[in-house]
Amino acid sequence: MNEDMNNSLGILAAFGGGIVLGAALGILLAPEKGSETRQRIKHFVKRESKELQEQLSDFLKSKGIECSPEEISEIWRS
Repeated sequence: MNEDMNNSLGILAAFGGGIVLGAALGILLAPEKGSETRQRIKHFVKRESKELQEQLSDFLKSKGIECSPEEISEIWRS
């Protein structure tokens, strides 16, 4: 990988880490029942992972690599 791609992947990793940290703090500080919290986590992860897949697809396209969000999803599942 070239240096630009490494820097960009580092930025994406930092962004993803910030999302996870924010979600964890929100969960810990939320005064809800456990079942409600688990449901919120499930919806949050689904929504944010879809957004991250779309952003990663756009980033790869900007670098000349064609990869759809669906293909990225398949890669994550394997």
